[in-house]
Amino acid sequence: MQRAYKNVKVAVFTDLIQVGGGPMGYVHNMIQGLQKINSGNVKVSFLGYDLTRYPKTHGIIELYRKIQRKIYRFSIVYKKKFCLKQYDICVFQGWQDSKYEFIAKAYSKTCVYMPHSPSIMADEHKMLWELAGVAFDADKYQENYETEKKLFENADYIVFPSRNAADSYFKEWKYIINSKKIIYLKSGVIKRVSGRDNFLQKSYKYKKIIAFCGRYVTHKGFDLFCEVADTFRNNKSIVFICYGDGPLKSIIQNHNVIDMGFTKDMGSVFENVSLITIPNKITYYDLLPLECAAYGKPMVMSAVGGNIDQARDLPDTLTFSSCDIKDFREKIILALNKLDENPSWGELNKTVYEKQFTEVQMMLRWLDLFRKISVENYKE
Repeated sequence: MQRAYKNVKVAVFTDLIQVGGGPMGYVHNMIQGLQKINSGNVKVSFLGYDLTRYPKTHGIIELYRKIQRKIYRFSIVYKKKFCLKQYDICVFQGWQDSKYEFIAKAYSKTCVYMPHSPSIMADEHKMLWELAGVAFDADKYQENYETEKKLFENADYIVFPSRNAADSYFKEWKYIINSKKIIYLKSGVIKRVSGRDNFLQKSYKYKKIIAFCGRYVTHKGFDLFCEVADTFRNNKSIVFICYGDGPLKSIIQNHNVIDMGFTKDMGSVFENVSLITIPNKITYYDLLPLECAAYGKPMVMSAVGGNIDQARDLPDTLTFSSCDIKDFREKIILALNKLDENPSWGELNKTVYEKQFTEVQMMLRWLDLFRKISVENYKE
């Protein structure tokens, strides 16, 4: 553990904070981890709109909540300005307005940037436009591109969860990234709360339940999941289900997949399914595999991006060549055979999660990084 030369104040900036994936879920996990440990001489503040505060309701209470939300938003803006002036290290989690990082640099603060999308954000938005049938907006694309480029350019440190997760970013801005201090810091997640709902087991007795969880988009490989499910159409002992939402929802009715929609009770889903598939075409370092591991679930995932690194860490996981339906199908069959031979296949993933990938372990890694930055930049 690095010893910091002084008390270090760290501000973590993100747009939103909420349980789940992406930068908002990542920061939520950081907060949960920090609450369980002593951070010593490192003070960390989180600056983002916490969606769990002042939830919408009805009637006179909702009018009161609207006032609370307005005051809350104003307080976040004020706190951001205060932290930019008074704190030592500014961490920017995920694509966001680059103006705050620019201000931080003007105050001579140490800036850290960590991207979170599978591809650069300009390409992420482009994918969503295509799926929604929206015309390509060259000006908006360039604006998104320049925003993220500035986030990289103004950062002193770039943090990625693993080397393979960073593929899309090195491909686009290798010359910028290599001029910075690069840190690879593995992610961590809370164990999702379970409502102990066994609806799936009741609905699909004596069947193996194979699941896709997440956004119904091409980057996540949802179309591949639907396609591979069709190859099992004549196998009545298997059912393919999906939890989530997205622009590809419209294709589900044409495939051997049952759409369960969106649920907040992902813990119960993890407890009830037999196997989880993660067929990304492009990927960063999804939090979902770690959440599955927390419940001791086996996985079949595409060998692309951060999936490659996660599969190395999580032993009860199989990989297939991305976009190869034949290989995808074969790995599902192999996984089901393994479950028949050993119903507890997947438990080793839980063991690894508990040792390396809890929210506490992740936050300890961040604190070590903050102390390292302190040693390098803030000597007494």
